[in-house]
Amino acid sequence: MHFLFAIDRSQRHKHVQFIPLPPPEEFRAFPDNIEGQNDKRIPFQHYIRALSHEDPSQTLFHVYDKLLQDVKKVNSEENLSYNFVMTTEWIFLSPRTKDDYVGQQYDIGVNSTGMVGLLLTKSEAETQFIEEIGPLSILSDVGKPWPQKS
Repeated sequence: MHFLFAIDRSQRHKHVQFIPLPPPEEFRAFPDNIEGQNDKRIPFQHYIRALSHEDPSQTLFHVYDKLLQDVKKVNSEENLSYNFVMTTEWIFLSPRTKDDYVGQQYDIGVNSTGMVGLLLTKSEAETQFIEEIGPLSILSDVGKPWPQKS
């Protein structure tokens, strides 16, 4: 069984989750499908680094620190809010502008699991709403856009 380790870091709270992932034929987090470090076709900032199983110098802290440096090159806020997710294969960081998607009579909390595509809902109506507007609409609203090139 594969697990997802997630931390939400914002000014208001921090919490840790260990979540068993559904079987790969039912769900794959989008970082599993990205070649390289990130994919700018996805409209919100996300920074991904693969974990090396052969190189012991690639400690978890080293990989996390490199990702955080990448994030801070683009985002200069002192109290940057971001999501952190880790599996046995990769670490993911995604800066965010807010904790929740609010629109069309819905207030949907988006935590770290949501930012990698595993949006958790409280009702069948929320699930149907997300399916109608598309998960990427919600993630784009909550995540920080990529900076515009000059």
